[in-house]
Amino acid sequence: MSNNDWQQGPSDPNQPHQQPQQPVDSAWGEPQQNQFQNQPPNQPPVHQPGSNASLDNNDFIALALSWFFPGVGQIMLGQKTKGIVILVVSIMTCYLGGLLGFASLLDTFCLAKARKKRPVDDWEFFPDLNDAF
Repeated sequence: MSNNDWQQGPSDPNQPHQQPQQPVDSAWGEPQQNQFQNQPPNQPPVHQPGSNASLDNNDFIALALSWFFPGVGQIMLGQKTKGIVILVVSIMTCYLGGLLGFASLLDTFCLAKARKKRPVDDWEFFPDLNDAF
């Protein structure tokens, strides 16, 4: 018997080949269903179910903070490096007369809306700007 015989199954064709077992739901003892089983092939899974892209309380807090402290809203919504850079630049330039606060607020709003539909990159500015309004 060679080294690969044990991986390929029994060498006797009369012996039944054992099928791999499906994962079992521990609570009910039934096979688990794959959540992406009914999706058509070659389509990525939906980031979050439902098309409702309404903002939640954390998004409103991030919006308020991004107006007063540009960059903090981006940090709260997961773009940490981008938020830190915006915060440092805003402090160094004295908020550019309030323009940086407004731009940060708009970017945070677009980011919060886009995160409800799809994953957003770390350095993406004003994601889905046309779809946000």
